[in-house]
Amino acid sequence: MSEENRQEAEKLAKRLNGYFHALFGAWLGVTAVFWLQAWGPMREHGGEPLALPVFPLFAVSVAAGFAVNLLPRSWYAVRDPCRAILCYQRLGILRLRRWITDGDYVRQRARQLDPAYVVDGAKRGLLERLSMTREIERAHLAFLLFGLATAVCAATAGWWIWAAAITISNVAVNLLPALMQRYTRSRVMRICSIRNSTAIP
Repeated sequence: MSEENRQEAEKLAKRLNGYFHALFGAWLGVTAVFWLQAWGPMREHGGEPLALPVFPLFAVSVAAGFAVNLLPRSWYAVRDPCRAILCYQRLGILRLRRWITDGDYVRQRARQLDPAYVVDGAKRGLLERLSMTREIERAHLAFLLFGLATAVCAATAGWWIWAAAITISNVAVNLLPALMQRYTRSRVMRICSIRNSTAIP
């Protein structure tokens, strides 16, 4: 395949990944609009204000996101990679993998232009990929906790539609991707384990 095919495959993958990134942006937008309505700037004229103090609730939600940094490194450890892989597969993680950034769908479409196409993450060393999955999971967990705290605030105030919208979208764009990172980390750790066990002393 020519260099032109490779570049076209990368452009296609980047464009398709952009659609998945847009879903995350939509969730951020929903969450931001909720807080703007709670504060007042975007509330409809005559609309009911949040029946709770807004600033402390917002501060608690932000603090919940930052609390992820307090998690010990052991949180990201996978003690039994083989069992973890089977568990995630039974939960349907392979179906999810098709519809994520650099997932199966993106790779299949890109390889129609360049059969040798691989995602950027696959070009990294195993240790670097392990570190990358931890960082991505940490980011999604931070947004997940921020979203959960925001949904609780909305529910506590009786804004049930907002609470449902934030929670459902939060699961889609943060919880599921975080699980995907743990699944990927389990696979990489199994490969590392196999390599170590077959290494020549």
